[in-house]
Amino acid sequence: MAIKQVSGPGDAQAGAAGQGVTTSSTAGGGRRGTALERSPRMVVFGGNVGDGARTSGEIWAFDPVSCTWERPRVAGSTPLARTGHGSAAVGSRVLVFGGGQATRVFNDLHCLNTEAWPWRWERVADMGGVPRPRVAHAVAAVGSAMVVFGGTNHDSDAFGDLYSLDASDLGLWTAGGQGDAADDEDEDGGEDTAG
Repeated sequence: MAIKQVSGPGDAQAGAAGQGVTTSSTAGGGRRGTALERSPRMVVFGGNVGDGARTSGEIWAFDPVSCTWERPRVAGSTPLARTGHGSAAVGSRVLVFGGGQATRVFNDLHCLNTEAWPWRWERVADMGGVPRPRVAHAVAAVGSAMVVFGGTNHDSDAFGDLYSLDASDLGLWTAGGQGDAADDEDEDGGEDTAG
């Protein structure tokens, strides 16, 4: 398959008819992606960019038909920049859980609605049983649920726990394995690990 070459991230151009989309041949940097079930696009949020010294909070979407990256217009309550998070596509929503920055680890949950235009971020209120803050965890969509397994924190504690979140009842977690819910998070849904 030939890759169609368009402008690079430094030469981003506005999308067709002023629809608030930027196109590029690359999203740059190390990132995590999630393929949407009802869309021909893969959505990528956050990650480390450049030499890895900067954490991003950007959204990119890859169109495998045109082999181009797009930077869609997004509204709402954007999550803090992060890396090491997990994400899953459940229907037309992308759920993003956890991740961290240099001195913080998060256990917050955000929902990106890709049916609305512009796409819209929403912070999901915690309704109980929230997993401890973590990075490098496995996340998968299983039917209408998002499942989170394992991970670690900045103290190198390895988790072997399993949680699920039913997408029809966002915010209510169910523990399915060992491990306890967090009780030491701050108001941003994170754990401060600095000094």
